[in-house]
Amino acid sequence: MAEKPTEMSYVTELVSVIKEIGSKLEFNADTYLRTRAGVPDIVLTYKGREIAVIEVKTPEIPLNDPDLHKQAMRYAEWYRREKGVELYGIHNMKYLMIFRYVKEREKHKTLMDYIQATVEDNWVPISDFPYPILPWVRSIEEYKAISTHKQAKENLEQLLLKLKEVLEGKVLDISSEVISALRVL
Repeated sequence: MAEKPTEMSYVTELVSVIKEIGSKLEFNADTYLRTRAGVPDIVLTYKGREIAVIEVKTPEIPLNDPDLHKQAMRYAEWYRREKGVELYGIHNMKYLMIFRYVKEREKHKTLMDYIQATVEDNWVPISDFPYPILPWVRSIEEYKAISTHKQAKENLEQLLLKLKEVLEGKVLDISSEVISALRVL
């Protein structure tokens, strides 16, 4: 009889793929490291330094779930205070949203500030939109797609490349549509 998939099954697959894809970009990941705040699902490292904690849920949990944010921020706050980690993510297998810590709330507001009012004042999204990882999945039973589906791996690699740009302080590329819209202003 086959074992029933769980969040842990998916996290194990995801960490394996991050290690595979991320190694050439200097990323690595570990699972289930206990803190005083609880047990975050994934601790992401870059160049050997812990940079983010990621809380993973099943596809049925929306990214704007306030309990999900509270849980993830509890881990993120512990890692920020104890280890200087200034990023946290929430991931429902479909999409992954990453937040960064800012000392003073920036005046600039993103679209997510209006959609997601429960984000704490010092945690801001690094992007207006979540990153697609497995946008087509409907249930936890599809968890192996992260390691078997070519598009899923490409999506994860694109996320890691964007995250590397953020960590290195590089300007993110913006589309020609955004440039055109700014010219009109």
